[in-house]
Amino acid sequence: MAKDTLIQTNVQVSVRESQLLSEETVDRLIQANSYEEAIQVMLDSSYARYFRDNQAASLSDIFARIRVDLLDWAYEINQHQLYLADIFAASELFHNVKCVLKEKITGQSLRELRLEGSRYTIQEIESLVQTSKQGRLPDEVREAVYQAISSFGEWRSLQRVELIVDQFYFEYIRRLTNQANSSDVTSFVQTWIDLHNIAVLLQLPREQQDIAQLAFIEGGNISESSWMMLYQEPVEAAGQFFATTDYHGLWQQAVEPGGLDQFDKAVDNWLMKRLSGAMISPFGVEKYLGYMVAKQMEIKNLRLILFAKRSGLAEDQIEKRVRRRYEL
Repeated sequence: MAKDTLIQTNVQVSVRESQLLSEETVDRLIQANSYEEAIQVMLDSSYARYFRDNQAASLSDIFARIRVDLLDWAYEINQHQLYLADIFAASELFHNVKCVLKEKITGQSLRELRLEGSRYTIQEIESLVQTSKQGRLPDEVREAVYQAISSFGEWRSLQRVELIVDQFYFEYIRRLTNQANSSDVTSFVQTWIDLHNIAVLLQLPREQQDIAQLAFIEGGNISESSWMMLYQEPVEAAGQFFATTDYHGLWQQAVEPGGLDQFDKAVDNWLMKRLSGAMISPFGVEKYLGYMVAKQMEIKNLRLILFAKRSGLAEDQIEKRVRRRYEL
């Protein structure tokens, strides 16, 4: 990617960074005495238009709109390198692939679980699943659908369907990474894959050997064979293995009593600390990657806080769930 293009992109990112919510604003949300008071805080923030113009909309719809607008912006500033936006839009795309596949397999509607896409539509996915017409969809989506349907015919397992889609999701991400041809993007994606595999190692029951071979993803900093080896060993062995890696502290935290319940938050905090503490060059894409992760983290925090406020959850319980804020 040309340096002048990156500089222009990073200038726009800097403007967006300045609009991220301050810790003070997030604290005001957490400390709000009611859901209505929390909404008032949002009306005084950079998110005001979403809550002012969509008063009749559900919180889920509002946050879906916020997410789509973020991705639309990512595509707009990356018009000559769409893969940089595709990397962040891929989760919606493959989530929707899972939804449409499950609808076909079970005959049950999952429309309430579908996510509004930015580049590819639900209708395009439905067309692929129902008529095999790929259209604009990536090859990895076509292969995911074909292999998932074939696997279900053999195994009758929705878990396998999900894992097959995950495999092609990461295959798609790896292809986008190769297109980016950037050490920043490569490092980011390799770390992303490692964190996924750590979650699998922690959460997948040890008796599911055949499932493990589908669940672990290749392409990270740690080889797939190493993950399978760790899966077959006691937890203590994994602790020794991670002692020499960047993930030592994260693993130690996860295996502490109650640590697994907080693992998703710990991963988000670990990743945010890594990105916010990095040396950011105006000629690299790390600034854009850091902002996109930070913005997604902010949206996740806001969604968590507002749903918790609406449910009457206590302030201390909300605070425990909130992710690390972005450090500029």
